[in-house]
Amino acid sequence: MRLTSLWIATLALSAGCARGTSANLNDGVGGADESSSASSASASQATASSTSSGNTASSSGGATSSTSSGGMCSEQPCKLVSPQCGCAAGEACTIDPASKSRACAPAGGAGWQEACGAGSDCTAGYLCVQDSKTVSTCAKYCSTDSDCKAPGGLCVITLNDGNGGSIPDVTMCSDDCSPATNVGCPAAGTSCQPAQEAMGAMRMFSRCGGSGPGSQGSSCTTGADCAATFGCFNTSPNQAVCLKWCNVAAPNCPAGKSCVMVTINGNPIAIGGTTYGACN
Repeated sequence: MRLTSLWIATLALSAGCARGTSANLNDGVGGADESSSASSASASQATASSTSSGNTASSSGGATSSTSSGGMCSEQPCKLVSPQCGCAAGEACTIDPASKSRACAPAGGAGWQEACGAGSDCTAGYLCVQDSKTVSTCAKYCSTDSDCKAPGGLCVITLNDGNGGSIPDVTMCSDDCSPATNVGCPAAGTSCQPAQEAMGAMRMFSRCGGSGPGSQGSSCTTGADCAATFGCFNTSPNQAVCLKWCNVAAPNCPAGKSCVMVTINGNPIAIGGTTYGACN
């Protein structure tokens, strides 16, 4: 049987998606849906096309609060990546939702992957982005992969400017999470999905996006229609259903189902030492 994975995650500010993800900034007014590109995937018996909401990055565990200091700073008007500089004590360098540029604002108290309601709700070094239309969490600014949590966290998420482009010189970490267990997506209403870089090395990474009620065999349009640990797959040209993600080396599929390996652009969906498939 030929399967196509249709996962698409949504965020606010732009993030990296499966094949190029972008996230939307939550400005406290309603934020835009994330835009992402689909990446076609093929597999042994399965072809998976995955889109990830650049989806914005998150990683399990709280963040260590980073401080922002005034005075001399290596970036102007302020530095986004922790440790920040260029802002007064008690302030954070963030992205102003109106101008889409860097600005200093009072720092919030929410840390990495914690729920938030607006861009300024997060502590210094983090930004409130939309995982879905109803869920927003704090994502981490990054300049290199070492700023993120391996193996699923990469510095690949960009921020949408609301006009089809991205905000320059702003990158966020993707989430280090497991599609099969959803560990690494602590916020209620979020689901871990695999994704792939759109360009360059086209590395695999993982992202937390919105989830729905769909379980094994439920009809879906995107992965956001499926519950945590499930993805949306085309089982025929006119039918898409939720199927459970599985660890190919240690499958835990529903009775009567087997773990079918899935690939993206001919490559297995391998994140760290784990290769993921779908229960079918």
